[in-house]
Amino acid sequence: MSDNKQEIVLDDGVSSVDVASLGKKRSVLDWVIRYLAVLFTIYMFYATVFGPFRTTIVHRALFLIVTLFIFFTSSKPLKFGKKGKFPILAKTIDCILIVSMSLALGYIVFFYQDVVRLISAHMLQRWQLMLGVVVLIGVLETARRTSLTFFILAFLGVIYTMFGNRLPGILNHPGMSFQRMIFLTVYTEEGVFGLGLAVASTFLFMFIMFGATLQGTGTSVYLMQLCNGFVGKYSGGAAKTAVIGSAMMGTVSGSSISNVVTTGSITIPLMKKLGFRPHVAAAIEVTASEGGQLMPPILGAAAFIMAEMTGIAYRTIAIAAIIPAFLYFINAFFIVHFEAKKSGIRGLTKEELPDWKEAIFKGWHLILPIFILFYLLMVRANTPMYSGMFCILFTFIAALFRKHTRFDIKRLFDILEQGVRDVAGVVAILAGLGLVTQAIIITGLGARLTDIFVSSVGGSQIGMVLVGVLATLILGCGMTTPVAYSLVAIFIAPSLVRLGFPVLAAHMFLFFFAIKSGSTPPVAVVAAVGASIAEADFWQTAIKGTVFGVASYLIAFGYLYNPALLLMGTPGFIAIATLTSLIGVVAMAASVQGWLFCRCTVPERIILALGGACMIVPENITDVIGLVLLASVSAFSFFKRRAELKAINHQTG
Repeated sequence: MSDNKQEIVLDDGVSSVDVASLGKKRSVLDWVIRYLAVLFTIYMFYATVFGPFRTTIVHRALFLIVTLFIFFTSSKPLKFGKKGKFPILAKTIDCILIVSMSLALGYIVFFYQDVVRLISAHMLQRWQLMLGVVVLIGVLETARRTSLTFFILAFLGVIYTMFGNRLPGILNHPGMSFQRMIFLTVYTEEGVFGLGLAVASTFLFMFIMFGATLQGTGTSVYLMQLCNGFVGKYSGGAAKTAVIGSAMMGTVSGSSISNVVTTGSITIPLMKKLGFRPHVAAAIEVTASEGGQLMPPILGAAAFIMAEMTGIAYRTIAIAAIIPAFLYFINAFFIVHFEAKKSGIRGLTKEELPDWKEAIFKGWHLILPIFILFYLLMVRANTPMYSGMFCILFTFIAALFRKHTRFDIKRLFDILEQGVRDVAGVVAILAGLGLVTQAIIITGLGARLTDIFVSSVGGSQIGMVLVGVLATLILGCGMTTPVAYSLVAIFIAPSLVRLGFPVLAAHMFLFFFAIKSGSTPPVAVVAAVGASIAEADFWQTAIKGTVFGVASYLIAFGYLYNPALLLMGTPGFIAIATLTSLIGVVAMAASVQGWLFCRCTVPERIILALGGACMIVPENITDVIGLVLLASVSAFSFFKRRAELKAINHQTG
């Protein structure tokens, strides 16, 4: 990547380049990528309307050629020596890798009839085998540049596929020849062209491009002005803007770090100015931005993988996320509210406050596509690809109709280039995912692991649930949300289903903890980004963000034990579960912050925590206990506050 471009590696693998800098001091390679991105976007629109080019595997191979070319030319090259003393050698190897990968994948695109005729590994000729090896090496190298942990897993997956026959006990399988492994990995719709690319070349492309379109047309600015105008005047207004703004950005972003960068660059300085401590301001933004991956209709990239793995319609997954997202942001809002009250932090002054009416007047036509996306996905049940494409085109057209948002062809190309570069970062992760899933499926390891996990916890549901939480958080330390979720979905989800949990509930539970792993120490990459913007201590930010999410962790357990939170059950049952959980998350927020109507004592905080937990647990008796506990402590706090105010008035009067 040229020096004039600032790169941010997002949690879903997206490499976000500052669009404004893309037109400066361009090299020949930059211009090639720019026009390639435009042509590639046109092709993807064509494929959405008329179907994949030739066959599915050809479409995915073409998709991989373009995205890996952009990835390898934009990512950091190989380094030799302690300080990368041989840059020419590194660039030469990169060029060889790019050319050889393009030739190998180009063979699948242009000679697809020969590939279709390959019905067994024995039909592979030596040169076809070598092309397959090139693709395998290229995919492993993308994994290495993205995540060393994931690269190790993918490499072990390949080794296990071939040599598992030498392992003892339950890990043993018949083994596989190198030739057959290459055949399954490269010349079928499994392996490299399996799950990861199936998602990236359909759902993800359109929604990442839609997010880039909204960013490039300035929609995010209007959203933040609107949120600030509505809630900025209240206590801790900038922090409340962070919560609401991150929720709104989450409807179209699907990336925690992208959300932190977009909204946090505006809200964190404002929060610090109002009096929030730097690490608290960062933790608030991190907590709110992570919740963006739960927000319908897009959710995070892992949600598309969930749809592909489970066979559950994406619309069903998005609808099921409505109540969890609502409860998550209610908890975040009250965390902010109690923090502001406890610290005596004011809202924005009249001079600092944007005019929300003016924001609506100037930006309503750009915000409209978000609502259209809801309608197309949730009401009309259109495919995600078609819905995303329609909203991209609608956003461009809407921006052209008003003078202050109109853009020229250069800006259009900037936006398309940004979107395709972001897509390339995602593909760098998902291409290698097929190596892991293939190893688990074709060796039969998945089914055996389910037996191992279930027997290791003695058939205990809660034991398996805790194993799932631990595994997800550990994997999330070294991997992105989509990869962490995908691995636990393969390893852990079948065991949860075997023990009686609904498929959707099991996967949503693991999806949530894959999201939260981004702010959980010791790695906490999302917290690191928030802390850098706030110029705050990383550890304080990560720990504070984890504490702020306590109530949301309990809600996630509710996915498993209270399926009404995922809109499973009768309307009455769903309404009661939502209401009791709502009371529970507010009580938990008060307990975490030590503030209700006034500052809480330690016993009061314990009672609030117990009462909140009881309200979230899906049992009538626990609801009654929770209501009694919360009513008692609320009344006590209310009258204590009145007494404090009377004493203050008496002293000043």
